[in-house]
Parts: sequence; structure tokens; C-alpha cells
Amino acid sequence: MEYKVFIFSSGIFDGRKSFDFNKFNQVCGKYLVKINQIVITKYKSYSLALKKDNLIIFCDNKNIDQLIYSNIDCIGRQKKVIEDKIAVFGNDERNIVFIPIEFDINMLEHVFIEENRNYSQFHLFGLRENEVVEKLNIIKEQIETLEYHLIYENLVTHIYLSYLGDKEKRHEIEGEIARFFNQYIYSENDLTLALIVYRLLKLKDYKIAIWEISTNGIITSQLFKENSDFASVLEKAKFDYTECKDVDMLYEKALNFKKELSCEIALLVYRQEGEIEDCYQFAICYGNEIFLYKNIFKTDHKISLEMAKNAVLFNLAKKLRQNDITI
Repeated sequence: MEYKVFIFSSGIFDGRKSFDFNKFNQVCGKYLVKINQIVITKYKSYSLALKKDNLIIFCDNKNIDQLIYSNIDCIGRQKKVIEDKIAVFGNDERNIVFIPIEFDINMLEHVFIEENRNYSQFHLFGLRENEVVEKLNIIKEQIETLEYHLIYENLVTHIYLSYLGDKEKRHEIEGEIARFFNQYIYSENDLTLALIVYRLLKLKDYKIAIWEISTNGIITSQLFKENSDFASVLEKAKFDYTECKDVDMLYEKALNFKKELSCEIALLVYRQEGEIEDCYQFAICYGNEIFLYKNIFKTDHKISLEMAKNAVLFNLAKKLRQNDITI
């Protein structure tokens, strides 16, 4: 089902408040809800004429009751109210959902979930969106009730599935997903790459040292952003613009960095920016071994940096998961 989203808030419109679009997209995507338009505007009592669209409306608490009341004649019968906060109106043709901006977005699950369907999610790194779609369509041909929704960004793909059936059907679908995507799957729940890395370090009681060259500290920043306690597993973070002429120099720098700090794992990332393509080389020193990686991205510099960040975190999580440790 497709929805249009209206966000009525002077604070968000003026940039004084934030709205977590990523979390909102994930909650909607998980239950196969598609968003075809998002409008951010200041609240005016006459600013929204409710027609036949499916709508999700966020509004400041002080205005939401007035918004509902002023449109009561055209929104149809009330369907349900969730925790006296989210009001859902609708009929066979459309749903209109009113939500206070201050409310927990996760509560939208209670609006969209269907009791007669099963839901699964898989999160991948390393495939293009068209490659994922091609494989999912093959699975869909075998399982008639299967529906899927994708959220793709910078080589990370979030797959959300729904289907009818019992545990046997669930095992069948998960088996097909594993067969097609096994080496690319990093999570079957809401855990992000940064959170997985942190939890594995914590579980193993490991310290990590991170040296980022010409990356503006994007990897370390992401780990701190998603994990308030990340300092407890960080031995040292280093950021500079040291030259790395070749892979041998990268190897030596990584080896010496780990020896200097005597921690369980060390990461060195080097970015070489070019006019047409950006080259990223990174080394993961784990135990007595050093693993070297190289990625070349022909895209916008900011996008390539995000892709490289995801590549580093994915491979770091993969190494930390050795011996089949799961979280």
C-alpha cells in the first residue's frame, strides 16, 4: 500500500527539530508500506484537503486534535486508536493515520501489521539493487503469497518480506534467501553494521585501534554515533593525511600500528581520491593475521565515502564473527 506523508511542524520546517527519516522508512518498509511523497510544512488549519489518498500525518501535539476535528466529515469511520495517541481512520479504499510528532515511530507497527501474515527481514551488503530484485523475483515465482519491499542505499540493501504460511513455509523462504544471498547477509533483525561490530567487540572483550587516513574519521564517527559506550572498546583512534604509496606500505603501517598498541584488533583505512574514481584500501589486523582489502568506486565522492564506510564495517563484522559467533 502506498502512502503520502505530511509533517506539520514549524520546528522541523525551520530546521530547529529533527525527524528520523531512516527509522520511519524502516518501520514502514518492514510492513511493506511504500511512501511516494513526503511534505514538510508549517501547520495551517486549511493547509490539507483530505482526498482519496492514503495519508500518514505527523503534527505537533497542540494542533493534531484540531486537524482531525476540522476534517472529521471527510475521513470516514474511526478504525482504531493506539495508546490514546495514534488515530487511524479509514474504509476499504484508504487509511488516514494521525500521529503526534513526539510519539515513538515504532508504534506505527501496530497500525500496519496484519495478523494473518508473517514478516521477515534480511540486511545485505555488496549487491546492487537490481541484482537483489532479480533474485527475489525468482523466489516470488515459487511462493505465490510472498511480497517484498526494498530500501537500498550505498550498497546496503534492507529486504522486508511478508507471506502466508506456517513455520515450514518460513523455513522454506529463509532457506531460499540464504541460498541466493548467504555471503552478503549481515543481519536478520534491526541491528546495523556499526552496532554489530560494537556488540561483537564487547562480547569477545576485545579492544580495537582505528587509524583513518583521508576519510575525515567517518568510520569512527559512525561507531560512536550508534554506540554511546563505544569508548569502552576503543583502544585508540587516529586521523591524519599520511601518504600510502602502495599496498606494502599499507601492510607495514597496519602491522606497526597493532604492535604499538598491543590490542586484539586494529583497522587502518586509506582513501585516495581521484577525479573519476576513488580508491579505498584497508587492512584488518586480527590475531596474528593481516587481511587486505581494496575497493574502487566510480561515483560522487560523498557517496563513495559512504560505500567505503559500509564496506569496512561489513568486513570488520565478518572477521569478528569467525568461529560462528552470532548476536
